[in-house]
Formats: sequence, C-alpha cells, structure tokens
Amino acid sequence: MRLNALVTTSNHVAATSGRLGKIQLLADLLKHASPDEIELAIAYLSGTIRQSKIGVGWATLQKAKTHVGTSARLQLLDVDKTLEALANTSGKGSAGNKQRLLSDLFSQATAEEQDFLVRLLTGELRQGALEGIMVEALAKARELPASDVRRAMMLAGNLGAVATRSPSSGRVPRRSNTSSTAFGFRCIKTRTRCAFTRAR
Repeated sequence: MRLNALVTTSNHVAATSGRLGKIQLLADLLKHASPDEIELAIAYLSGTIRQSKIGVGWATLQKAKTHVGTSARLQLLDVDKTLEALANTSGKGSAGNKQRLLSDLFSQATAEEQDFLVRLLTGELRQGALEGIMVEALAKARELPASDVRRAMMLAGNLGAVATRSPSSGRVPRRSNTSSTAFGFRCIKTRTRCAFTRAR
C-alpha cells in the first residue's frame, strides 16, 4: 500500500465530522491493506508507530525536509523499514546516521507525505481516528461484528495484533464456556484475574 493512499484517507477523516463517515473511510482503506500492511495502517492512522522509540527530534525532522519527492511512490513497508533502522541505530556517529536515514526517506516523500510523517513522528497527528472508531472500521472492513473485534482487542491489548489474526470475512470464532477466545487470543479465568494469552 502506498503511503499516499493512507495520507489521503487521513486527511479525509480529519475533514469528516460524522462518526459513520469516518468509519467508512477507514474501512475502505483497510480493505486494501495486505496482511503485512494492516498492522502498520492501523498504527499510522491511529497516530502511532510500531517502534517504541526511534530517537529523533524536531530539528532532525525539519532538516530531513530539505528535498521533496516528485511522485507518490513510498510504501508503508518502506516507512516501517526506515523507522526500524532508526530504532536500531545507536553508538558513535548514530546522530549522523539517523539524519541520513531520515533524509533519504523524506526525499522520496511528497510535501503532503512529509507533513504527515512529521506529525506522526512527533505525536501531533490528530484526525479523529480514535480507538473506538478504528475498532468499528476494522470490523466493517472484515465484515465482522464490532463486538467481537472489540472483545478480541481487549484480550490482545492491541488492535493491530487482532487485525493480523482476524479472518478476512465474517467467520467468527466459536466461544467456549471455560475461556473467552477471539481471533487466536484467550482469556483464562481465575478467581482473581484474567490471564491473556495466545490461544494454541
């Protein structure tokens, strides 16, 4: 999936006031995400990234915007690959290496894509794609009951993980009397707590 498609959807979601309209826009995009892109799409639309920390600041991001790409050709996986490299870059000379990695990424991004990436990486992406809306969008994209997707997310703790394990259409997993199972995640009930694990 091209980053441009996600950025366009993000902008449309931000400009849409109605909840149902936002859900439809997000669902339409998620339908076109491949299995290895769906988790990234959900994360980026939610304003987060897969890496816990990449170690770049505002100045580095602004310096990376020196060159602008002339065509929308960046893929979501290209972005994730660069962010992973940034997260794993440390030690002597790491600041310069990170600047080169980020500058190379941004040189392939259009001005609109660069703006999105800066807001994403600084935590300033505000478009109204709240968690509840993303849950319903994924359910709509996969033709599943929103309650089942919501329940699976509670078990997994991460909507992206649910998306990678959920069926492609409305096949809802069977429920058990002794444990709560959804899309490969299981809640084993004890007297005091509920232990969330991957179901085998």
